[in-house]
Amino acid sequence: MNTWRIRLRAFAPVPLAAPESRPLRNMRLSMLGALALLGAICLFWSDFIEVAGIFGVALVAALVVYLAVLVPVWLCRKIHADDAWLLRERHDD
Repeated sequence: MNTWRIRLRAFAPVPLAAPESRPLRNMRLSMLGALALLGAICLFWSDFIEVAGIFGVALVAALVVYLAVLVPVWLCRKIHADDAWLLRERHDD
């Protein structure tokens, strides 16, 4: 029953992710909110365009640009935080 835990610990003996800082959390939640809004707009596209008109297209374009900027920035910061967490000096010997 516990053999999968032993195998997992042997395969990945260190934590796989750093604790999430407040700025990384805010960026992640902002990214998820923008993706949820974009998904809802795409789901109800025809109704949304009837109500919002050209401003709806501008909102979709703004969301796409926002995500195109935010995702790489968040990814770089997350990778650097994980690397720093993995390579930190440990004194629990």
